[in-house]
Amino acid sequence: MAPPKPSKQTQILLDTMSKSAHEEKTFKHEVMDHLKLMFSRISDVGEVQQQMKAQMDIHGAAIYNYSAEQHMIAQQVKANRATMAQLTMRQFEHESIYDDAENDDAPSHLRRKTHFTMYLPSTKSYQI
Repeated sequence: MAPPKPSKQTQILLDTMSKSAHEEKTFKHEVMDHLKLMFSRISDVGEVQQQMKAQMDIHGAAIYNYSAEQHMIAQQVKANRATMAQLTMRQFEHESIYDDAENDDAPSHLRRKTHFTMYLPSTKSYQI
């Protein structure tokens, strides 16, 4: 014998429950798909952040190296400036033109000693 047929009200209730279960199942699948997509995008963002961090680390190291090189060049320029000042001072001190200028035979423009002041970055001045 076949099971009894449900009443119209029971059939409407069963149809509504079945439809609701199907909609809930569809909603769960959509939520899961959206979660998978979101996690995929988060993973992509994480990879991009790692790449950016690696690039920033490389750039940071390069800037540090440039800064160190710039400091070294500044020290060399400072040393060269001091050396040039010393060489200039020695040249003026040891030039024989001043010895020759003491003689009366020397032309008048050589007899006059020209004085000028050289200012160095160390704020000392030297009379030459």
